[in-house]
Amino acid sequence: MAYRILVVEDDFVVRRLLQVLLSSDKHVVLEAHDGQQALSLAENGAVDIICTDLMMPVMDGFTLIEKVRNNPKTASIPILIITAADRHQYLKRAMQLGANGFVMKPFTKMQLLESVQQVMFSVNKG
Repeated sequence: MAYRILVVEDDFVVRRLLQVLLSSDKHVVLEAHDGQQALSLAENGAVDIICTDLMMPVMDGFTLIEKVRNNPKTASIPILIITAADRHQYLKRAMQLGANGFVMKPFTKMQLLESVQQVMFSVNKG
């Protein structure tokens, strides 16, 4: 199944890579370079899932998760963390704030696509 995926990543090269990998699996990809831009896109359009980095300027991924979860327009959107921040406390905090799963950088195309499917399956079965 194809999804509308909002990719939130401040690094242009990584954002482009995510766009290419996800669109190769027939997903529609929207892009944001920070949490603030992502929140605006999520509030104004139909997004099936948000894939976000944690460490970004302007608004980081932690704040983005909080704002998405506290906004009735966006609260039900699944959130997949894509990060190189391997500190256990970062991932734990993101999950406590409401993230639905995570993928560690570097990742393979298969790991990324399987993680998107797992998050969407777990959210939709409940």
